[in-house]
Amino acid sequence: MKRARTRYFKVHNLLSIEVRASRAEVPRAFEVNALREPSFRVLEGNFDVDKGPLRPLGLRLFVGDRVLLHRCLSYGDLRLLLVDLLGSEGPTTVAFTPQYRLFREKLMGTSVWHFVKLAIMARLLASRGMTFVHASGVGKGGEIYLFTAWSDVGKTRTAVELIRAHDELGWVSNDVAILGPRGRVLAWPGLPGEAIKPLEKVPFLRSLAVRKRSLLPPNTRITMQGKLSCLFVLEQGPCGVGELKPEEAFRKLFLCTNMAFDFSSNLLLMAYSYANPELDLLALRERHLELLREAAEEACCVELKARRPSNFARMAREFIS
Repeated sequence: MKRARTRYFKVHNLLSIEVRASRAEVPRAFEVNALREPSFRVLEGNFDVDKGPLRPLGLRLFVGDRVLLHRCLSYGDLRLLLVDLLGSEGPTTVAFTPQYRLFREKLMGTSVWHFVKLAIMARLLASRGMTFVHASGVGKGGEIYLFTAWSDVGKTRTAVELIRAHDELGWVSNDVAILGPRGRVLAWPGLPGEAIKPLEKVPFLRSLAVRKRSLLPPNTRITMQGKLSCLFVLEQGPCGVGELKPEEAFRKLFLCTNMAFDFSSNLLLMAYSYANPELDLLALRERHLELLREAAEEACCVELKARRPSNFARMAREFIS
């Protein structure tokens, strides 16, 4: 495989990740100088498949023992390889060609890193009993405040404005946080930036963006973990604040997370599970739902409604302070 810059990340002692690719969508707060042995590898470049015979499974999919190959040669060397998702015999590996990454990003409008995160999510559920939740977040004094919503409603802006207004708050997450049993939250502290997408209305070019600047103050602290104190569900509409019952909060948290991180319905993960029953997607989905339900039952759950994203932070302050 053609070598690129190699970077290493240690995610809360849960997962150690080696990335040899054009970019790494893993928070810099997790970056370390070296790893003794990674448990998850992301590799970009040309590669050979030497994992034994593969058999076709539908169109463009080939499977074997703990191996999945997604291949399309009609538009160049478009290949993605997934090896040992549960880490039974070594590190989980996601490898892809540069052409595959570019095809997904420029023509399909989705990042290959979205699939990588789904694979990480499945690995965390299977090996650590933890999951991803689609939310931004802030924290202080061991308490975590998460904001979930449909895409583009204002999760990130709400958390950023709270950080700017309260020096005592720490940054937890931009778009995804790690959720454990009984409402335990671990940070996935991606740093939000203001981006302009000049071609957003052009289907094949909507993902092209120009990043201008970081939205967080330069002295922002990171809150790495804590207990979920309050779950806020943000919705557009006439301004109002209301308490949510745990079951309704769970339902909305599930739908907002499923919209962004539906690992159990991902075609590649389903194909891998079909050929390798040790990856029980049904069991992992049930564990995922259990964690979301526990979080809603353990925390205060509040629905915030506003016509503009700037109003969410103002309404949330009374609960945080």
